[in-house]
Parts: sequence; C-alpha cells; structure tokens
Amino acid sequence: MKKRIGMILDQKFPTDVRVENEAMSLIKNGFEVFLFCYTYNNNEPLKENYKGLQINRMNVSRKNVRKMRGLVNVLPIYEKLLFRKIYEFILKNGIEILHVHDLYLLGVCLKLKKETGIKIVSDLHENYVEGLKHYRFANSFPGNILISIKKWQRVEVEWLNNVDKIIVVVE
Repeated sequence: MKKRIGMILDQKFPTDVRVENEAMSLIKNGFEVFLFCYTYNNNEPLKENYKGLQINRMNVSRKNVRKMRGLVNVLPIYEKLLFRKIYEFILKNGIEILHVHDLYLLGVCLKLKKETGIKIVSDLHENYVEGLKHYRFANSFPGNILISIKKWQRVEVEWLNNVDKIIVVVE
C-alpha cells in the first residue's frame, strides 16, 4: 500500500512550481499525495485531481490570511482555525506524513502531531525569520509592535527540534 502524504500550503494552488515539482516527484516515486491549500474565490472546486495530486481547498479571505499569518506567535486565532481543518483533512484522507510548507505553519502541525502521532516533514522554502527583518508587514505599524524577531528565532529552534525531517533551500 502506498504511503499517503498530506502537503500543507496556506496559499492558492496551482501556482507554486516548487510545490508542484515536489508533489509530482513524490507521486512518480509511488506516494499518494494530498494537498491542503486555499482558494480565494468560489470559482475553483474545493476538491480536484490535478495531475494525480488530490487537492483539498479551503475558501478564505486573502487579506485576513495575510494578517493572521504574521500574528501566529501573538494570537492563536489562525492556529485554532487551521487545527480543526487540517485535522479533518488528515482523518478524511488517511494521511500518514504531513509535509508542511513554511515555518509559520509548523506550530499548528506540531499540535496535530501530539494529537495524532503523525510524522512531520518541515519544508522551509525561505528563511522566514531572516525575511521578517525585511518584510513590510513586520516592520510597519502594528506589525513592528506585535511581531518579535527574537521570539521567532526561539520558536524556530524549538519547532524544528520537534519535526521528523527538515528540507531547506539554504544552510
């Protein structure tokens, strides 16, 4: 029986070539791959088979997601919303491994690991903590008051020490 991998992406898909390439490589190597992602309108189907990738979309407001994403370490609203949705995604699709894109999604997925025992692969497409030093939302009001780079540095170490595998693009 094929291993079932659930990719977690808090963006729209298809448009991310990195995610598509990873998914196609996994499918080619005998895995079943399911993607949890977003749609920002009602024109896309919530479920779709895309080149063998089983897409599961959640309809969200792009503006609200961007705001909540930056506040992951300040307010647990985003994690609470995602916990229930990703938990349902895991159960409905029999997911055995979560392939999590981006650091800010790891907190909720590590809570799911405690709840379910699922394996976590952290796929860091960027050095998020370093990026926060340059992102406008983190350096202008109210982000510059609410977002702590030092806290993100501590959380990055803590979270990455609790995943099963890490994929990075830079040292």
